[in-house]
Amino acid sequence: VYGRQASNDDARILIGNHVSFIETFYIGLMGASPVSKKENASIPLFGALTSALQPILVDRADPNSRKNVAKTIVDRAKDRSWNQVVLFPEGTTTTGKALIQFKVGAFAPGEPVQPVCFFFNNNAFNFGMTSAGPSLPALALRVLCQINNNMSVHFLPAYRPSAEEKSDPKLYAKNVRRVMAEYMKVPTTEHSYDDVCLQIEAMKVARAELSADASDIELKSLRKIVEIDKDGAKELVKAFIRMDMNRSGRLDLAQFKKLFEGPFSRTPVVDVEHLFHLLDKDDVGTLNLKEFVLGLALLNSDSAGEETKNEAMKLSFHVLEGDKNTGGIDMNDLSTILSTVYPEMGKEKVSRIVAEADDDGDGIISLDEFTAMAAKHPELKLTGKSFWSKLF
Repeated sequence: VYGRQASNDDARILIGNHVSFIETFYIGLMGASPVSKKENASIPLFGALTSALQPILVDRADPNSRKNVAKTIVDRAKDRSWNQVVLFPEGTTTTGKALIQFKVGAFAPGEPVQPVCFFFNNNAFNFGMTSAGPSLPALALRVLCQINNNMSVHFLPAYRPSAEEKSDPKLYAKNVRRVMAEYMKVPTTEHSYDDVCLQIEAMKVARAELSADASDIELKSLRKIVEIDKDGAKELVKAFIRMDMNRSGRLDLAQFKKLFEGPFSRTPVVDVEHLFHLLDKDDVGTLNLKEFVLGLALLNSDSAGEETKNEAMKLSFHVLEGDKNTGGIDMNDLSTILSTVYPEMGKEKVSRIVAEADDDGDGIISLDEFTAMAAKHPELKLTGKSFWSKLF
């Protein structure tokens, strides 16, 4: 052990990197109350130890659990009658070779935190409990088969947040993570616990080897382009898996078309083949997982974000444009499509709106005209799931 644990007055919250099940036993020696998933409380021996430490339990199946846990962390951090709180802000285990994105729960109270770095000094195998590694029983067996197992615990000085960090928990979390990463001499990544869940689904895509670029979907980066949550992304990954019958990790046109087939499907109003080629960014005749998820997430986005809305509008335009090489959408074709989506408006009203959008009178609706029409007539939603579900 290097350094010393901060007193209750110096730091109410202790945070550490999470590699294996082993460091959780050391928490018992620290006498701090852990933040742990609910399932851990039912594990023989380990569950008894956890319960004795007055834990804060997270029920990942309960949508209100995170909010309640966050409030409990704040309450305990402010109340010195409680034990210190210890948690792993990454929210999951890793190999210890990098620090992934920190959740903000430990930093929301704005109280000083003490970083604790765990190192496993074993050249025989990696102690990390990851989805690609051995199961918990297999990992425990490996540990028991070693002559000795070395773990070192490094208590860093308590980190006192600035006024800016107190008002911005994300900044506070990022800065503390940087301090820990520099001490551990490891890089940081913007992956999160949600990304781990999504990656587990992505690993099911193929038995064949996938390139890191094709299979690594980082939700934070994805959200910069389109509004999507973990569950929405997982559904798209599952759809990819269902269509990827040969487990190649890529979809060809025939497989992609199966997305729009089924007992209750109808002939699409727009060209599915053209949509496929729009999503095929590298123009190789197949879609990898990232192209599929990003393209369909953008197509189904109902986000109010300006950047996302613009990107979704462009994709809608190019899908409706088809491959006719006219530089836009035929006015009559667009009227037919919108009449299909909005039959309650009537064909005459829709045709009038489209005709008014054709500023230069060439019978073709350009991207600028298409965007202007959408802005002038917000009742015509030209993007999002509600729009495309009526066309495919």
